[in-house]
Amino acid sequence: MPSPLRPLWVVVAAAVGVLGAPVARSESQTFLGWHESGQVAYLSVVGLAGPPLVRVCRAHGDDLPAAWPPGLTVGPGVLCAELSDQVAGAKALDFAQHELKGTKLLPTSPMGLKVELSVDGVVPTLIVSDGPGKKIVLPAPDAGASKLALVQWRPDGGAVAIRLEQSKKAEKGALPTSVVVVADVSTLLVGGPAGRKAAIAKEKEAQLALKKRDWSTAGRILDDAIAADPTFAPVHYARAAAEAQGGIGRTAMIENLSWLAQASASDPAARKLLDQAKNDRAFDAWTGEPEVRELLGLPAVATMDVPSRLLERAGSWTLQGATCKSPWLTLVFQKGAAKAGVYVGKGTLEIAESCKGKKQKTKQPITWEQSAPGTAFDVVTKATEAAGTKLSARSMIVLDETYQQLKLKPAGDVETLGNFEPGTAYLDDSTL
Repeated sequence: MPSPLRPLWVVVAAAVGVLGAPVARSESQTFLGWHESGQVAYLSVVGLAGPPLVRVCRAHGDDLPAAWPPGLTVGPGVLCAELSDQVAGAKALDFAQHELKGTKLLPTSPMGLKVELSVDGVVPTLIVSDGPGKKIVLPAPDAGASKLALVQWRPDGGAVAIRLEQSKKAEKGALPTSVVVVADVSTLLVGGPAGRKAAIAKEKEAQLALKKRDWSTAGRILDDAIAADPTFAPVHYARAAAEAQGGIGRTAMIENLSWLAQASASDPAARKLLDQAKNDRAFDAWTGEPEVRELLGLPAVATMDVPSRLLERAGSWTLQGATCKSPWLTLVFQKGAAKAGVYVGKGTLEIAESCKGKKQKTKQPITWEQSAPGTAFDVVTKATEAAGTKLSARSMIVLDETYQQLKLKPAGDVETLGNFEPGTAYLDDSTL
């Protein structure tokens, strides 16, 4: 979740009235970058006397981030400190460059924020904005630097480093003054155009976690996306789907499906997504719950006939298997029709096996039909045995009252096969 506005990371802290070293005239500062965690920033400082220094700053003064340099101590509330000549066996600048390896600095805000410098009288002011009605005002350091020279953004868009230089030519024997201000601007990434862009970026990030079936990570990222833009329908849909597949809890799923249902009256995107959810396999495990069915706009199970129940979730029902022990069985029912008062449909039986890294899949046709008008439905197929699992040539379909369980009951003393559940099989954590 985007953090609330924190105390500024002020690399030249005293320049804006926060704890830190005073800004020196004839001092040139260059921003080096953020650690990949985003909580630590580095810059170099060059003065007339002594060798160049490397300064490191943390975002907040109440804790030490894991990325804080080893052996470097700071007191409570102090944001910045200078590295010693040697850090962890390396020169200070080499250490900083190693810590920043692979991180990027963006010349423009990925979320569309703008930086302006306003010089009104003596004190310059920095303005970071997401349009005229949404801005953060930062007092700029009064160190003789009054020209906006360089703006560099953290890749997530939640922080910015601003370099100011003196507008007049430096006096003889003096370095041109330049100072760097680093600010947390994440409050601007909530709502408005920037908030929408932040939500879109988070939703894309979450999709990568969803593809890996990392439901909890995707959920956390999507919570951030919803906080950035609570009106963006796709993040509510993705959050509901993540929890539906996670197998732990249902609160976020119900809350976000409810949001989509309420928003669908005025938001075409929400209406389209809610309609999409009716056939999205992410919700297969929950379609037996009356509350979920109502939110998805599905009919009550009690009002459905057998063909409607079998075909509702794309007609697929799966019996989960186990590696090297039992096959995954998937019944795929296709829509049929009544002939002489007896309903007859076709479909396939898919048999998938996995053992010692090898996967194989076979298919055979099925017919599903009423044995006589008004009686139960049967599945008719070729008698099959795979990895010790037997399927008779003719078995009666037995559906439970919640629409979540299907069994195949053969005639005679042959063991009932089930439970089949709505949806396509996952084979060793992936579809085959």
